[in-house]
Amino acid sequence: MKGNLIIISRLSIFLAILSLLGACAALPPAYTLGGRITGLKSTIILDNAGLQAMTLYSDGEFTFLGSKQRGTEFNVTISQQPAGQTCTVSGGQGTFTDDHVKNVVVTCGKVVTVGTWNIQNFGTSKASKSSVMDLISKVMMRYDILLVQEVSTVGGGVGTCGTNSIVEICALLNRVNSADRAGAGTYAVATSATSGTTGAEKYAVFYRTSLASISENFLVSAPAEGTYTRPPMVVRVNIGSQNFYVVSIHTSPGAATQEILDLPKVAKALYNTDSEIMIVGDFNADGSYFTESTGWPLFAAAFSPASTAHTHAIGDSVDTTVAQGNTYTYDRMTLSPNLATKMLANSATPYYFDGYAQDASVACPGGEVALMAAIIAQGHGTTCNTAAQVVSDHYPVSVQLIY
Repeated sequence: MKGNLIIISRLSIFLAILSLLGACAALPPAYTLGGRITGLKSTIILDNAGLQAMTLYSDGEFTFLGSKQRGTEFNVTISQQPAGQTCTVSGGQGTFTDDHVKNVVVTCGKVVTVGTWNIQNFGTSKASKSSVMDLISKVMMRYDILLVQEVSTVGGGVGTCGTNSIVEICALLNRVNSADRAGAGTYAVATSATSGTTGAEKYAVFYRTSLASISENFLVSAPAEGTYTRPPMVVRVNIGSQNFYVVSIHTSPGAATQEILDLPKVAKALYNTDSEIMIVGDFNADGSYFTESTGWPLFAAAFSPASTAHTHAIGDSVDTTVAQGNTYTYDRMTLSPNLATKMLANSATPYYFDGYAQDASVACPGGEVALMAAIIAQGHGTTCNTAAQVVSDHYPVSVQLIY
């Protein structure tokens, strides 16, 4: 009897083990989540819903503790940025399928704000208005690199702040560098040669010397790279050991469509030496000058190979003009695929220095309130909107890059 009990007991245990094994076999496989972080100089905390948060101190591969079953979603976020840096996550969202996830990429670096602004016939008249110069310089200090269009070639003479400079550009540079920058650092300027004959003007780029330098500055050669009323300025921007090209253009309104569709030729020429390219400026890419619904597909198709087509950082619904009664998106920023990966998410934006107060009276509700009021008080405009148009008929637009 005792022997039979032992046999039954052992059989029960065996059956229980088989049952457990069957239950385990029925469970779907579980997978881990990880990737690689680069550029980290301090401490960062990553998190993923349902998995333990992870603190990282240096570059290298990482794997979250724990695992997830097939079909489970993951979403890697940064719950604490490292001191003095901004990091971004790519490949951080998805669903576990039939393998471990190892391709989450976290990239850390300095944030570089690149802007573009048509400051509308900047020359002797505008440079003589102290309050206007104050506002222009205040706006400019929002950017580490600012590409400027519509600099007048008729002014006070040759400047002393660099090749091709004019007195008014040097006066603006001095105004920027003498302002209270809260330790932001000194700016320098690179100015183009005179561009075009009809409606000729100069281009300029202001840049923070503690962060960037300019190693090349030239006008696009025609007709190989397109036909333009004012050939674009090309600058090579250096950020530490890295660099990228910026093409700055002010199209002629009557020829805007053709000039926009020629810009991929400029990018193609630059791809011979660098794959990180940004095309910015006053494209006049709206209204009666350019039809977005048909023009942009043609613009994308003009890139060769197609994989080099640029991303539009500034969308078609963004108002970049100061004048009342329209919401035109004249000012644009397009980025090559490699450079677009360095763009900080949701960073592309205009800056409404008048608080976008198109129906406001003298009291400006936002933007650079005191400076706008000073422009009005000195007789340059009677409302917030008219005072803003004394500064420029365009708002600046910008993106932020991680370097």
